[in-house]
Parts: sequence; structure tokens; C-alpha cells
Amino acid sequence: MNNLLSENKYDRRAYWYMKIGAGITQVSNKKYSDATDMEPSCYWTIPVGTGISVRLTDKVRLNLGTQLCWVNTNRLD
Repeated sequence: MNNLLSENKYDRRAYWYMKIGAGITQVSNKKYSDATDMEPSCYWTIPVGTGISVRLTDKVRLNLGTQLCWVNTNRLD
């Protein structure tokens, strides 16, 4: 959104960005103590991230960022 709404986006050396998405994570666990398989299940995943992009040259950028993914299940604990 920062690039779309900015008037001088080509003149900046650094800018802040954020990202958000949606996806599906498939989890299939196996209990090794009694050799029984748990049924595979699919869960919604929401990745959210932020970062800073620094333009080093006209063709090279350095992106420093982080991303967190939330999965709504207790099977990954």
C-alpha cells in the first residue's frame, strides 16, 4: 500500500512495508509411542509480516523483515 499511495516512490532510499495473507496448513501427526496415526487435518493459516526495504542501487534492494504465522490448532504445541 505504501508504494501505491506514494507520489515520490522512485526517489525514496528506504520505505516501510507490511504484508498479510491467508492459506491452509495440513497437519498429520504420528504418535510414536503406540504407532497409531492421527487423521490429517487442514487449518487456516494467517501470515502477517512487516519490514523495511532499503534501496542500495537502482537494481539492488535490501529487505529486512519478519513474518508471523497464526494457525488455529493445538496439535502443533
